[in-house]
Amino acid sequence: MNRAAEEGPRWSSQAMFLLAAMGTTIGLGNIWRFPFVAGESGGGAFLLVYLAALVLISIPVMIAELHLGHAGRRDPVHAIAAVATNAGRSPRWGWIGHLMAAMGLLYLFYYPLIGSWALHYVQLALDGTLEAASAEDLPGLYDDLQSDKPRMVLLHTLFLPLAAIITALGVQGGLEKLSKFVMPLLLLLLFSLVLYAALTIGLSSGLAFLFTPDFSKLNASVVLAAVGQALFSTAVGQGVLLVYAGYLRGNVPLGRYSAIICLFDGFVAVTAGVFIFSIVAAFGLTPAAGEGLVYMALPLAFADMPGGSSVAAAFFLMLALAAFTSVVPTVELLARWCERQFSWRHARAALAVGAISWLGGLTVIFTQAGEGPNLLRIYDYLVSNLMIPIAALLMALFVGWFLPRVTEARTQTSSNTIIWHWCLRLIAPCAIAVVLIMGL
Repeated sequence: MNRAAEEGPRWSSQAMFLLAAMGTTIGLGNIWRFPFVAGESGGGAFLLVYLAALVLISIPVMIAELHLGHAGRRDPVHAIAAVATNAGRSPRWGWIGHLMAAMGLLYLFYYPLIGSWALHYVQLALDGTLEAASAEDLPGLYDDLQSDKPRMVLLHTLFLPLAAIITALGVQGGLEKLSKFVMPLLLLLLFSLVLYAALTIGLSSGLAFLFTPDFSKLNASVVLAAVGQALFSTAVGQGVLLVYAGYLRGNVPLGRYSAIICLFDGFVAVTAGVFIFSIVAAFGLTPAAGEGLVYMALPLAFADMPGGSSVAAAFFLMLALAAFTSVVPTVELLARWCERQFSWRHARAALAVGAISWLGGLTVIFTQAGEGPNLLRIYDYLVSNLMIPIAALLMALFVGWFLPRVTEARTQTSSNTIIWHWCLRLIAPCAIAVVLIMGL
């Protein structure tokens, strides 16, 4: 390992790494995507497969990703290449890092935009528009936003420049301070909403929907949806956790940390699901409302709840914060990649990534609600259905089959070493390959 790698940025503590990593995984995948996928897939049966996928697939692949970052201590390309070279393998494995960078760029073209819509709904909640809206009005509010290009540009601009500035401030000056402020606020909002729901409408319906499995609804598509959700929401294969692991000092129990991050991610998703499905049941909505569950179905319920405007504002603020905590690490990933590729200073790289991503987001904005191709769906398909599974599959194969057994010692998984190693070698690659094939 060269001296430059040793003298790179570091987390102030391992606890800060965990906080930042959990913030990375807790995003729209937990609060927006999990409820509508679980709702479409029958609830309880989906949840069982999802939790199994977290343990058997996400945790092993995350261990592999954290190992590559901690051992390589560079941007994804050079970290993987360095680990491969040290193990006597081809440095061409580093091309996985280029795939992660390309994925991150496409991700920043559309993901911040989806998160920024939540800010618009915060405004609609505070000015009373949501409370006054009927079931017939809500789709119109959503469509009006999609066709209001200046407002979409403004919302988009609120997200990316701020993310770039925070990234430019560095690990301890930017990423850590963001995690210390946003993560507690996000969790406070979530648990306050759950407590409010418990006191006003009760949680029994949401608990029953998620924790009473109906195995008659369990089929191949439900299994694939659960595995895909476990991959998407935990950020494995996206490279951000690889970069974050490179900022850790000394020996680290990567196996334990991976389990903490993945299980906490699942806990937040399930908690959000209980809240949302309790509201859905209480107000006679359908759990299988699809992508419109959050932006069209829930506002109707909020309007009929005591203090509904405040509840709606808190919910959509939580949604925006969750999106933001996933955007910043992706800017960090690309900034590190640009530093190495173009010999830029970190601040310059972060601001350049923010500017390029902002311009890319404009291509999405001006194809929404138009007659041309819907680039948001195209980018999301490429990232979620192709690039994440390919990167996760390649990492599982590389670490599971092409690195020496010394890799297991670095993860410090003790008696669980054999279990995670064979999950990484067999279960994870097979499951990810099936998800990839079905995605095609």
